[in-house]
Amino acid sequence: MPEVTEAKKHHALVRIAHWLMLPLLIGLIMSGLSIYWASPVYGRGFSPSFYDRYSFGRQILALGLGLHWFFAYFFMLSGVLYLIGLIAGGGWRALMPRRGDFSQSLAMVRYYSGVIPMRLRRKPWPHPEIEAKYNALQRAAYASIPLFGLIAVASGWAMHKPVQFWWLERLFGSYDGARIVHFWTMWFFVAFAIPHVILVIADGWATMRSMVTGWSVRTNHDRRDFILLGVAAIASFAGFRFFKRGHYPRGVLSFDDFVAEALYSPTRSVRTYSKHDVTPLRNNYEGKTPGPEYLGTWTLTLSGLASGSDVVLRIEDILRFAHHEQVTRLVCVEGWSAIAWWGGLRFDELLRAYPPAPDARWAALESAVNLDWRGGSDPYYVSIDLDTARHAQTLLATHHNGAPLTVAHGAPLRLVAPMKLGLKNIKAVTRIVYTRDEPRDYWGERGYSRYDGL
Repeated sequence: MPEVTEAKKHHALVRIAHWLMLPLLIGLIMSGLSIYWASPVYGRGFSPSFYDRYSFGRQILALGLGLHWFFAYFFMLSGVLYLIGLIAGGGWRALMPRRGDFSQSLAMVRYYSGVIPMRLRRKPWPHPEIEAKYNALQRAAYASIPLFGLIAVASGWAMHKPVQFWWLERLFGSYDGARIVHFWTMWFFVAFAIPHVILVIADGWATMRSMVTGWSVRTNHDRRDFILLGVAAIASFAGFRFFKRGHYPRGVLSFDDFVAEALYSPTRSVRTYSKHDVTPLRNNYEGKTPGPEYLGTWTLTLSGLASGSDVVLRIEDILRFAHHEQVTRLVCVEGWSAIAWWGGLRFDELLRAYPPAPDARWAALESAVNLDWRGGSDPYYVSIDLDTARHAQTLLATHHNGAPLTVAHGAPLRLVAPMKLGLKNIKAVTRIVYTRDEPRDYWGERGYSRYDGL
């Protein structure tokens, strides 16, 4: 048995979670910056060299999103392990505020500000006498980490699932409010990590040893624990190099899709707004905007119907349905959002008028008029499950801001599914096919989530 002269300082779960958090936070920040590049919260964002140096790269939004949620799920798991270890080992008591913390904080600020200069000058610089496990500054800093970790997780879910976790989105004021909080929480972790490492070094070797082995004095397990830490550090470094080359477990996107499907409720309404809340809506066609020439011959073809025959509808047929209006938020995968006033028929009403085959579970929506950035034909197609299609707020919109749709916004008919990301809200729909198996999805084939649920 190892010979020790003082009580163990850190529970094993606290130590494991502590060292897991470092590479996870680095991964979250790097992937978060790759996402932030697509739609900065403030102005034009950072310089290209900043993203190249500190993120996984620019123009890799799908990869950035996949990696971010890969790290996020492990971050949440590590947070749970940390809290369990904190409770099981009684470490939470050491984080509670105490009488005299203010005066001790001033003494520790004086000590920390002078310890490195004095060591460089090889002059004595005595450590203030501390009777507790942590000094006052450490208590405040370490107690803030679970709090800010919770804020990071809550604001992340408020952005990722603003429909299913509507109460979280409203807690932050709005989707954009959650983005702002999430952005500044990242900078808190950066601001904490750098001085934390410096102060641990300044505080002495015993502090580092205690977080590796659990003890602040030498034990017979030291060599084993430090070897394990070294192996983990090398593995983390190799993993980041691997990720930065575009390789990562693609199954994480499928896992996040399963979570999204499990959270979805066909009876949960999307937050609605007043017409006074409407904001400008970007065109955001991926390629060139089609010209209006197609409008004169536009038709909507329905296939996979219970009747066994295709149905071809013109805009006059569409306009005979009851007209419904709603003001909802359209959320783009890039991070920006807009509140828009839509009008049109409910998808559910089209399904009732022209029922799909009994075994159909999916709808494949296609736009034959979509163009690439050169102006060449680039048909666009999305998949949407019929449960979502039947949601009361899923529209086949014909109007925007009280007027017929413009070409820029998908005239004469587009999908508006506010419980899905914008890339599912296909413009200028020309064909709907009902299928039993999940159909192809334009962006799903390019590395993005296939479900895209909010």
